Amino acid sequence: MYNVRKTKAQVAIIFFFIIVFTALAVVFSCVKDNSSDAAVSAAVDYNAGCFEIRTSSDLAALGALSSSANDFSDKTVLLLSDVTAPQGTVFSYFNGTFRGNGFKIKGLTSALFGELREKGKAGGFTLTGVNVVSGSALADFNYGTLSDITLYGNGGNYGVVKNNYGTLSDIVSFLDINGYAAFTYSNRGTIDSCFVSGTMTVPSGRTNFGIFAYTQNTGASIINSGFVGKVQTQSGTQVEQVKLYPFGVSIAGVTGSSGTGTGDETGSDGGTGSGEVIIPDA
Repeated sequence: MYNVRKTKAQVAIIFFFIIVFTALAVVFSCVKDNSSDAAVSAAVDYNAGCFEIRTSSDLAALGALSSSANDFSDKTVLLLSDVTAPQGTVFSYFNGTFRGNGFKIKGLTSALFGELREKGKAGGFTLTGVNVVSGSALADFNYGTLSDITLYGNGGNYGVVKNNYGTLSDIVSFLDINGYAAFTYSNRGTIDSCFVSGTMTVPSGRTNFGIFAYTQNTGASIINSGFVGKVQTQSGTQVEQVKLYPFGVSIAGVTGSSGTGTGDETGSDGGTGSGEVIIPDA
């Protein structure tokens, strides 16, 4: 006997999965139609609303479009494959949304973003094989939001973000650093649930080093973050002071402030940092 109720239920289930898969298609690809949101080749039209990166050439071409005037404001960039970065800073200015979708960008030699502006949001990707000699790996200036990012390689002398005025969250850095700071050089924003692991080498003639911030304004915050690694001078001797976090800021759940050294008003001991923190395998 024909079961109408069962048939209706089956139809409802089919429509449910159609809606789910359609929603996923929109998330992981640009809408392909004749509107301004249509996906285009990265090398073509800045006026498009959405851009797909499927090849290393796509990434390089999009980066070449970036300028102070063309900062991708209100636009979306989707990373849809593992790609290799071009030489130098990729996006000079970025004020849109960059969705990594779990893919990797390999071989950065300079910051992915020169300046991530106030409306800029980027995350959901991994940077591997980073080889920055001078500067930072992720952004030189961050006024927006960077989240859900993992980094591997050599991170230059200023760590993940040189100057932070925005929000950094859920970022894990395995970068080895030869310079002044492991995560940020100057923090004027928020660092939340971020973790650092690696070898930090302080240049000759310097006796201090910043883990999460070398300098930081009162009112900025570092919360729920930790450090597991080693800080040493170029000669391999112990540094006198490690600034895990500066004095006079909001601190909660920060780990890794152990070691020996002079210590000072920053509220952290010097020497080799350690602590218990859960971080993914390299």
